[in-house]
Amino acid sequence: MKKGFTLVELLATIVILGIVILIAIPSYNVISNNIKRKQNENKISYIETQAGKYVTESGLYSDIDQAYISVQTLLQAGYIDGDNKNGDKVLDAYGNDITCYQIEVDFDKSKPEPKFIDEFIKNEEGICIYNDLKTKKLIRLDAYKTSTLSDDNKISIENNRTFWVKEDVLLKLNIIDEDLNNRRDQAIVKIDWNTVNDNKNYDQTQDNWYTIGWLDNVANFNNTTEYKNAYLVKTNKIMADTKFKISLIVNYIDDAGKKVNEALTTYLIVRIDKENPTVTATVDTNWTKENKKIYITGNDKQGSGLNHFCIFETEGAKNCNPGTAEYVEIIGDKGNKGETLKPKGTYFIYAIDNVGNISDTAARVVVDNIDTTKPTCVYDNQNTTWKKGSQTITIKCEDGENGSGCITRPYKVTFDSAGVATSTTTLPSAYIITDYAGNKETCLGPVDIYLDNVPPVVSFGNNGDNTY
Repeated sequence: MKKGFTLVELLATIVILGIVILIAIPSYNVISNNIKRKQNENKISYIETQAGKYVTESGLYSDIDQAYISVQTLLQAGYIDGDNKNGDKVLDAYGNDITCYQIEVDFDKSKPEPKFIDEFIKNEEGICIYNDLKTKKLIRLDAYKTSTLSDDNKISIENNRTFWVKEDVLLKLNIIDEDLNNRRDQAIVKIDWNTVNDNKNYDQTQDNWYTIGWLDNVANFNNTTEYKNAYLVKTNKIMADTKFKISLIVNYIDDAGKKVNEALTTYLIVRIDKENPTVTATVDTNWTKENKKIYITGNDKQGSGLNHFCIFETEGAKNCNPGTAEYVEIIGDKGNKGETLKPKGTYFIYAIDNVGNISDTAARVVVDNIDTTKPTCVYDNQNTTWKKGSQTITIKCEDGENGSGCITRPYKVTFDSAGVATSTTTLPSAYIITDYAGNKETCLGPVDIYLDNVPPVVSFGNNGDNTY
């Protein structure tokens, strides 16, 4: 007869199973969530890739700097597939509708750089707002130097970046679409300036909407007046690659009776450099017989970059023109080096950056230890009266009071004048003397030895005369 489980055993089994389940469920949830997260990341990455492909293949890359498109645009163009039964919605890995989410496509570099933005934008009819590529064709941000405010005097812009300037910058929104510009007071319902220090927001629902002005001509700009379409960028130091973005919501009925409801966005990257560069200089202190090379190093931090150096014999003058003796070009991979050959003297060097800022103080460098004069051959222990035997002459090197000094040690040469009486003679071989600057001289004499080692001769003549 088989015995079944007791009540205690069944209860124990249930408790154990419950504990196992309690342990397993969190682990399962973690694994499941990780899988979902990875699937969602892959989907977003795929949408970004397809957005870049769509922009490029649409032929819009050549004349547009930035675009905002919706996921719906990619769906309608056939670059991605729908996830619901009707195929008109795109869902993320969690089942959320992302059809009206937007992709920001920048063209700062050599190819489109799409970025998925987790923001749901729809109009009243449920149509995605960011579904066009006309952003830069409708509106544009221009930049002006505050010292010369004129509509004709804009700061040059390349790849949505202003050229470097050394003064405050006025940004002005210009509506280049004529139809929209004519309707701007009624059509534009909201303006957002996304700035570094303070974000300005203007909304038609605000009481002060119509009291805030619109700047048409920058020459009329007043620093004490607030404008919807203008923003004064101010800094005391360096503003490098700082992005200023403006967004507009427009809502109006066009001439064809079609309701237009769009969000327009554009931006500029502003670059201001108000800091002066710094400069240092060094020179070799070893002796040389030629002009010395001065090594110059400048530093402009994160500013506009160094343009050139200027070197002067007196302190005070700071800038110079290309082609002059004072002008020193920038060299080196980092664009911060300079070299110049100079004779003996004291020099003052300044650094000038690309917007014309000049270093506050000069780098002072002294070029010294240049010796262009050959050393002198000196012959010691010469003899000026006749004698017999030998004479040892010492050949020395002298370099003068301001010279670099002699390297060559003294030579000794011994003469014995065997068989010939000699007063002055040349050295038996050339002796080379050298100073520390590398100057050389050849020592050949003449030297005075006055040696007579020839015995006198006594002769007797036939006529009785005697010669001694």
